[in-house]
Amino acid sequence: MELNTLIADGAAENDLQQMKGDRIGNTMYSERSVLKTLIKLSQITEFTSEFEEELCLLWDMTVEEDVVNFLMNNNFLDLATHIIMTIEDNRLIEIMVGIVGNMCCVKCVRSHLAGKRATVETFMKLLGIRDAPVLIQLIRVFELILIDIIDQPPQLSSRNNMEANNDEGKDVCKGDGQVTQPPTETTDSESSDSSLSQEDCQNVSSNWWEIYLSNTEIWFHNIPEILSNCKNDELLSKLWHLVDNLSDVACDSSIYLDEYFLNRELLRSLVVSFNEYFKECHPLQDIDETYQLRRSASDWIMAVNCFHNYEEGTDIVRTCIGDLLPCIQHILSRFSMNFKTRAESNKLFISVICFLDKSLPVRNLPHLCEDEMKNLISRLEAFLEEDHKANSDEWEDISDDGEAINKEKTTECLQHLLNKARNLLSTASHQSAQSLLNGENTPSH
Repeated sequence: MELNTLIADGAAENDLQQMKGDRIGNTMYSERSVLKTLIKLSQITEFTSEFEEELCLLWDMTVEEDVVNFLMNNNFLDLATHIIMTIEDNRLIEIMVGIVGNMCCVKCVRSHLAGKRATVETFMKLLGIRDAPVLIQLIRVFELILIDIIDQPPQLSSRNNMEANNDEGKDVCKGDGQVTQPPTETTDSESSDSSLSQEDCQNVSSNWWEIYLSNTEIWFHNIPEILSNCKNDELLSKLWHLVDNLSDVACDSSIYLDEYFLNRELLRSLVVSFNEYFKECHPLQDIDETYQLRRSASDWIMAVNCFHNYEEGTDIVRTCIGDLLPCIQHILSRFSMNFKTRAESNKLFISVICFLDKSLPVRNLPHLCEDEMKNLISRLEAFLEEDHKANSDEWEDISDDGEAINKEKTTECLQHLLNKARNLLSTASHQSAQSLLNGENTPSH
């Protein structure tokens, strides 16, 4: 009896070891099953609905870091790059990019990717695809990459000071999730530190920066074009957020943003995309829908506000103020922003105030803006009236970044903006009247 029990226990232990041996890390996913999927993917000739389900399951698995490490050890980035370059099926490409997007949530994957120039350039070229699901996943990858660039900006004085790095990096994401130096050649068997040194981070960031700069024509030609022609709300919102994040990239010189980013074409495309996104003005009843629209409006105003980071950008905004004011009007009228609403609404309102304060021209107001300015003044006056009625304690709130939103300071800015708008309108009206007295034609509103 005792011998039988020992045999049974031994058998159970062997079975358990066999089960553990096929498991990916601490997950319940089978190594054998994933490897079969990868082999089928490498030999794909036809993309069937059955295989689509299999790949979508793999996509779901990549929320687990152990699965990500397993894919890295089996050269999935190279395989995905090959598929993207050779198979013309947007759904398959979407899944490949989506899997890589999940993998990029792990820092060591981004570090490894920074050393694989050809892979990144392949992804950059996907901006030329006009398929919204693919682009949505692609923008997610770029957003994750920007985390490393923003956290550790490269110390570069200009694009001419950068040295091209055409070498393909080896796998640096080990099975235990540790990281080696990403720009240099390493093998999976080598030991590594669990974090990147300051110098390594700088190398990674400089690598990303150099790769991004080398693709400026692809990058900044496609973003305005996509914004101008996109009909997908989710993609538009993600692009606005991406534009804002790109403006946060710091460098010793602003040549990158000045020359390739902040231009009239981009601003025009932001206006066009805003009008597309908010073309339907149905009543907002669903809480989730209201939150999403307000969040998207915040992303848009932040994207436009980034032009004010540079003098040339402010000049562009002021020359296009006639196109921008209707968008601002829509934001102010669409959302019930007042001094009693929750933090994200107040933050949006403050962003609008900051935008208007910097955007309104100092002296001359285009004739076509006079009606919009009148409406804007009425809206600002209504907010000030609401301000006087509101209790200070009810309005003051905490923003997402933990800072208290100061009602008194915001009211002061609002009053200053209102006076500025009134002066501009008064000057414009005076100029119009003078033109009539002189017998000059004035543009119709």
